[in-house]
Amino acid sequence: MRRGDDAGFTLIELLSAVGILGVISLPLTGALIVGLRTVQTSADRLGTSVAVQTLASFYTADVQSADEVTTSDADCAPDDATRIVRLGWEDAGSNVASYVLEPPVDGGQELVRWFCREGQVAQRRVLGRLATEAVDAVAVTCSPGGRSCPLRPVTVTLTYAETVTAGPLQLTARRRTA
Repeated sequence: MRRGDDAGFTLIELLSAVGILGVISLPLTGALIVGLRTVQTSADRLGTSVAVQTLASFYTADVQSADEVTTSDADCAPDDATRIVRLGWEDAGSNVASYVLEPPVDGGQELVRWFCREGQVAQRRVLGRLATEAVDAVAVTCSPGGRSCPLRPVTVTLTYAETVTAGPLQLTARRRTA
């Protein structure tokens, strides 16, 4: 029973509103939490995808152009970097692309391509991040030759260990033959 001068809500109305609000807010909160978790995972996967595409485009072109391939030497890179492979070719001058592992500031490792022209650094490009700090996280094999690449192998395979968001990756490129 209400009198004409009473303003406001009854206890039943307030309890009903609170109950309905709870039923609506629980799924919305769950969806928001799932969405926030998914955004970071999607961003990591997108970053890995871009890094793999960049690595594949540079690596394939470098191997196809290479006149010489060595795994023991990587001039055109810092002395403290872990050498992986050096690809050299003559094209309007001396060109060298050295692939090395460098430690970033926050742990793990970065696969970096150093490109030099006529002995001068022309470009440094980070191609990807590895989740591990193992020295053998990236390996190169040649055919023929195995891990000790002859100067002019036919194919050069780069095996890229566990990345931050994906499993191992293997890139094989064939040298152009004259």
